[in-house]
Amino acid sequence: MLQESEKKTLVVHFGDKQSSGGSLRMAIDPVAHTDKEGSIKSTFAPDEDVYFLIFPSPKQTIVSVKATDGGTVQQLGWVSRTQEEQLTIPSNEPVNLGFIPTGAVSPVRFYGRSGILTTNGTSVTCSAWPCIADITYPAKAIRYRHRFAAGLTVDEGETFPVSAVAEYKEEK
Repeated sequence: MLQESEKKTLVVHFGDKQSSGGSLRMAIDPVAHTDKEGSIKSTFAPDEDVYFLIFPSPKQTIVSVKATDGGTVQQLGWVSRTQEEQLTIPSNEPVNLGFIPTGAVSPVRFYGRSGILTTNGTSVTCSAWPCIADITYPAKAIRYRHRFAAGLTVDEGETFPVSAVAEYKEEK
């Protein structure tokens, strides 16, 4: 149950790869929208479904998600997505991860000095610092599908910007 919560709103443009407001993050779902070259798709035809993710923290509750075009937004459930980050660990102090890990944080590559990574909740330390490391880890997200408003047409060469707006509460 939420007590003393703060209501916030986050806007993400479907053309952006990722957006955040405070600690809530939204992103286009790379599993559904990565092209053959490995780039995440950022433009969609009016008849295409757009799948996106919201990565809430355990203290955040999604209140509503709407799209600016008046189309439908449907919550599809929880999924796990692999996150990739490059961390600079300048000291023995913990460094915050961009997402909440739901599994092991694994080093992919160290640049120079290397060590053992230790995860404590949403932060990481390294036994050999300072260091820079590329890491991967799973993060839990809520998956959504956006369907554009019925009858929406776009002329060839025209851009029609659409945003998803998430309203959420954050427990203090």
